[in-house]
Amino acid sequence: GMCGNAACCTPSCTGDLCGQSDGCDDFCSSADAGTCGMCGNAACGGGGSCPTMSYIAAGTNGASYTDSDTVKFAVNLSAGITYTFSTCGTTTSDTYLRLHYNGTPLASNDDNCGGLYQSSFDYTPSVSGEYIISAGCYYNSSCDGTVNVSPEPTCN
Repeated sequence: GMCGNAACCTPSCTGDLCGQSDGCDDFCSSADAGTCGMCGNAACGGGGSCPTMSYIAAGTNGASYTDSDTVKFAVNLSAGITYTFSTCGTTTSDTYLRLHYNGTPLASNDDNCGGLYQSSFDYTPSVSGEYIISAGCYYNSSCDGTVNVSPEPTCN
């Protein structure tokens, strides 16, 4: 897992899978055990609920999976359940969201909030497991937002 030890919040991830490209500092820190690791990781004090997936970004090239400025969140999704991923109502910024599984792009959206510039899409996974939400901004602009997932993802 992304916080693989009992003491937790010593990130075992590499790159920016914990939410920041500088080694997970802003997503998994000893000062905030309730938000470390994967959504619902009871060992991290998650109690089955996801930490808030808020972000501030710039220059993400449309939330490109390979762009180091794109903010990434790992969530566990269950096969056969339709999930809604959205930044609607969380910001006035022009957000962009993408969903990946094992590096493969599955779904994405730029503007889908009733004529506004926030992002929203539905996806039904055929396989249960860890999925990556890439959160960013339209083209290379600056933005902020909070990614809401409904129903809330669960842990394996």
